[in-house]
Amino acid sequence: MTLFTLTWVTGQTNLVPNPSFEDTVSCPPSLSSMDQAQYWSSYRNTADYFNTCATVQAGVPNNFFGYQLPNSGNAYAGVYCYDPNGNYREFIGVPLTQTLNIGVKYFLSVYINRADFHSWSSDHFGFKFSTVQYDYFTNPAPIFNSANYYSSNIVTDSVGWTKISGSFIADSLYKYLVLGALFDSAQTNIIIGWYPNDASYYYIDDVCVSTDSLICSQSVGIKDIVQSTNIKIYPNPTSDQSTLQFDNTKKEICTLTLYDHYGQIIRTINNIKSDTVTIQKNDLTSGLYYLVLRTGDRVIVTGKLVVE
Repeated sequence: MTLFTLTWVTGQTNLVPNPSFEDTVSCPPSLSSMDQAQYWSSYRNTADYFNTCATVQAGVPNNFFGYQLPNSGNAYAGVYCYDPNGNYREFIGVPLTQTLNIGVKYFLSVYINRADFHSWSSDHFGFKFSTVQYDYFTNPAPIFNSANYYSSNIVTDSVGWTKISGSFIADSLYKYLVLGALFDSAQTNIIIGWYPNDASYYYIDDVCVSTDSLICSQSVGIKDIVQSTNIKIYPNPTSDQSTLQFDNTKKEICTLTLYDHYGQIIRTINNIKSDTVTIQKNDLTSGLYYLVLRTGDRVIVTGKLVVE
């Protein structure tokens, strides 16, 4: 059964089928259900698939690992990228729609976001092309300690999506793409987060491989949910009250919703007409809250607030 059927409009085409994970075999019933995203599967350990059609554990925007809207569409994947207790990694993979041609330059891009549940951040997220189709159960991918392209930046952003993009020249007739943190812990740089002995986990969306740089210079999903906007939340953390400042030059009427870690609505502030709104602590207990500012059915701001 296909729950979503989409047509991707591209020039020289994106060689990644189902690049935004919209097409489903069925709704993910729980975590570790990467094979429910059409064409995709876990190539190493048990990667996760999240979709708005799923229950809370594997849902969107709130799920087991936090609260996050997709970069586009209704779905995304998720993988562990660093574990201080060993070299635990999760990779996802997909057969490309065409075999890569030797000597041809390919452009690559993917969006990732650090999930809230694990507070550590890491680097070396990248692309690995293969002539072999890996499978977690029968032929799991190794930790390669190499990549056709990877990011040397430690991605810390857990609010917005970070784009990783580059290019490479194919040196073999590659048919399969592997995504994840492809290097072992000795070669991975980290930023330790709020909790000791934690891990890093990242959501993945909008994957692109193309000979046309323009294809991979933009999001490849069906729509961008969150608009680019300048926001400030101060003070943050707060022990009394905090102010959210955002772009509202058109003086649109907005609604601010606060969610807790479980995705439950804690507070709603309606009829916001200016470019600032004050959030009083009042009965908010200490912890992390997610802010979603909407006008009509359009999300214009997402953010996170820590209450002490």
